[in-house]
Amino acid sequence: MGDLTAPAVADIDYKTFVEMWRLSAPGGDAEHCFMRISHEEFSSQYLGDHSFDNMPRFREIPSNELIDGANCGFNFDTVTVDVPMYLNYLLFRFFSKGGTITRWNVQHIDQVLEAGAGPLKPSGDRRRSEPSGSPDAVIVCVGLGARFLGGVEDTTVYPVRGQTVIIRAPWVKLGRAFESDREWTYIIPRKGGNVVLGGVQGVDDW
Repeated sequence: MGDLTAPAVADIDYKTFVEMWRLSAPGGDAEHCFMRISHEEFSSQYLGDHSFDNMPRFREIPSNELIDGANCGFNFDTVTVDVPMYLNYLLFRFFSKGGTITRWNVQHIDQVLEAGAGPLKPSGDRRRSEPSGSPDAVIVCVGLGARFLGGVEDTTVYPVRGQTVIIRAPWVKLGRAFESDREWTYIIPRKGGNVVLGGVQGVDDW
């Protein structure tokens, strides 16, 4: 888990939003994965530095419209994601470009680097893999596995345990989030009529 307030993270967040806003355009191939909504963001602290003013239809909420406990608030347009549908969409795009999926138990990153684009050899197998060309890039997305994967072993990663509830409420169209003392409460409507309610955050909770 990194610093969510770091400028680099904010830049990644905004670039991701721009792409998802494009994908969510009416008539697009991925429109069914997204829902464009109006969203309200509240905080118990005054947020002097924020990136919300880049968002469509941004406005600062006046003090007489703030909810209880909030010292500042913003309203803007954004998108919500139906994650299972979006993952299926990405998988379809991957396959349509000739991508393939290989499942293997990898103990060390060298197993991937040595195999290149070919099949991996079993862990502990001393035989050299048949050369198939070095990969152009290896993207390691193993989550907490980064602590234990040989050749990576990043001991700085830690879990943030969370819990949400999904309800059926297709009439909810407004998103809302409230942050107080590093705790978040949020309402996230999805296009299919489900609404995500959260959340619980247990930092470094194993």
